[in-house]
Amino acid sequence: MKRLLLQSLICAACLVPTVAASKAFVAEPAAAPDVASPKTYAKDGLTMQLPGNWTVVEDHPANGDEQRRLLVEADKTRFEVMNVWLTINLVRAGDGPSLPEWAASSYAQEVGDSEHYGPPRYSTYPLAPGVDAHAAQFQHTVFEDSEPYARRLQLLAIKQCSAAWDCYASIWTVDANRKAADAGIRLIMQTVAFAE
Repeated sequence: MKRLLLQSLICAACLVPTVAASKAFVAEPAAAPDVASPKTYAKDGLTMQLPGNWTVVEDHPANGDEQRRLLVEADKTRFEVMNVWLTINLVRAGDGPSLPEWAASSYAQEVGDSEHYGPPRYSTYPLAPGVDAHAAQFQHTVFEDSEPYARRLQLLAIKQCSAAWDCYASIWTVDANRKAADAGIRLIMQTVAFAE
């Protein structure tokens, strides 16, 4: 019994600074993507330019029914910086959903059965020559309206990156990162190509 009490006290002692720090936590938007000094990604036929301060963190080759998938993250200088994640999927041309279908499906996957999300507001806009993007904005009601984590953002874009393949790019972040997300996905979608 004493051992359990001691473990509980140790855990409580560890939590007190964490709770105190979380009250002082101030989230910051992501840094502007370094599009002036891009990095080149080239592997297994997939090529693109990435902002200089974004990094490929996962690279999944196609495997049977599994699509080729790449996960890119905006570099963070501190914990308080809000994340920007971008995923690139290669899909056989004509096999994937349309942009509006994909946006609705992505929103449904994000929120699931949760009651803590408001309805999405969708908008389509030209991202780059020949590339339309779809934005979905929605509220996460657990947070106060004034908190940056309350306003969620998904950016989705599709580009034919070869005669037989389409590149599907998606960003999941918060609305405070909209400028960074737009600039990063624009550079990637302007330059992405695939050669088998």
